[in-house]
This record gives sequence, structure tokens and C-alpha cells, in this order.
Amino acid sequence: LFFAGWAMGQPERKTEKTAIHCAAWTAKKGMTDADWENFKKGFAKLPDKFPGMRRLWAGKLGEPVTINGLTRDHAIAFEFDNIAAKRAYSASPNRPEWQALFATVREPGSSSFDLVGE
Repeated sequence: LFFAGWAMGQPERKTEKTAIHCAAWTAKKGMTDADWENFKKGFAKLPDKFPGMRRLWAGKLGEPVTINGLTRDHAIAFEFDNIAAKRAYSASPNRPEWQALFATVREPGSSSFDLVGE
């Protein structure tokens, strides 16, 4: 009985059908640990403001990357139910408030892309 329950609880190996929005960015010069902690607190509340947003990631890149001559050292990622939810996020009236929070920890601009699961 134990092994039957264990087998049923194993994750199914499949590709996800959600959409992921990722952005690599450069930390603001002089960003403090307190700035970063305040950002993460506000960042964690984003799913309450954007319907269809599931999960979030924010942190330093394992290794900095250079894209179009700009070195990026941090990244964020959002998981959405689907690409329609990501597009709604992009057009949301709540976006300026989020962008103001993001501006507290990054130099202007980021390198971003969307991955749509199939």
C-alpha cells in the first residue's frame, strides 16, 4: 500500500503549458541589502495585482551575461497561466506601480523574453 501511494505521488514528467516571462537586468549602483529586501517584499505581492500570475523568481544570475554590450547580473521570472495572462499583465493599469518598484533596484532597461509552453 505504501509503494502504491508513493508511485501515485511521483511527479509526472511533461512539459508545462504555462508562459514564462524572464528579464535579465543590471543592479543599480549602490543597491543595498535593505533595498533588495524591500524589493523582494513588494515583488512577492505581484500575483495579487495581476490575474493569471502564478509564481515568481528574483535573484542574482549564476554568472553575469553580456547582451548587446550590457552586462546583466540579476534576473526576474514570472510564470503565467498562459500567454493571454502575460499580455494582460503587460497592459494592466497596475504595471506603472510595479515598474516604479523595479526601478528602485535596477539600472534602466532589461533584456527580456517570453517562453510559451507547448
